[in-house]
Amino acid sequence: MDCGITLVAFGAEKYVIEAVASAKSYRAKMSDVPIALVTNAHVTGAHAFDHIVNIEEEPVSFPQRFSGFYQKIVGIAHSPFAVTLFVDGDTYCCEPVYDLFSAARQHGLVAVHAPYKIDGTQIRDPAQHWNVMCETNTGVLAFDKGRLGVGFFDLWKELYRRHVPSEEGYFSDQSIFRLLLGQLKITPFYMTVEYNLRIGLPNFLHGPVRILHGRPRSGFEGVERFVNSSVGLRAYLPSTGLLVLDPQRHEWELRRFPSGAAVQRINLIKAFDLLASEASAAEAAEAAA
Repeated sequence: MDCGITLVAFGAEKYVIEAVASAKSYRAKMSDVPIALVTNAHVTGAHAFDHIVNIEEEPVSFPQRFSGFYQKIVGIAHSPFAVTLFVDGDTYCCEPVYDLFSAARQHGLVAVHAPYKIDGTQIRDPAQHWNVMCETNTGVLAFDKGRLGVGFFDLWKELYRRHVPSEEGYFSDQSIFRLLLGQLKITPFYMTVEYNLRIGLPNFLHGPVRILHGRPRSGFEGVERFVNSSVGLRAYLPSTGLLVLDPQRHEWELRRFPSGAAVQRINLIKAFDLLASEASAAEAAEAAA
């Protein structure tokens, strides 16, 4: 099979349910693109997928809490498509992303910078060249399996097994992916953040957001309407507001979450002070509750 979208779901049933909902969002925007699920579970809602790839979980010797990241690597390697758009189950498609397939064919691997810049091992040596190598998010990846080769996935798994912590604690699989890219001397073709917007973190946007990534309490539809209430240059602050640039008036328009309705025009410094104070107040209220 030439190209398609692949999701992976291992473990609890909730992850399969989440993957089904995610697949439906991609189906709604790109009905002609086949969708596959790689899983070890019986799938309720299998009609959301064109292909179900059933495999067994690989046994692991490290803490179970880190197993999900590892099984994701195993699942990605079993994608039935030559050119794959892999997406996490907690993603939602807002706009068609056919261009990711053509980018993968041309460049081999397409990814987006992660919001966090330093990996879980916290580099301490200021002379290390790793300091200038960005983190890469693994929740949305487009790749050509033939160009990457089987060795890419085998080394990814090996590095994960070798570097995963032996005890409970903070750990990010992105640090392993960065190590993989560094050892293979692979530089992905980086897509813009609009193709993989982490909805829980602030960002600057320009153009329509195509893929949302996260688990919003209010549901994806409201977040989609909000972030795409403008497609101009805008600053996004989760659950609070958008600052949308009006290039004609050289002003920033403040829009409230979740309606996206314009509230006022404001200069940049005042707008950031206002949004920051409101975000702090919202966090304090949530903590008190």
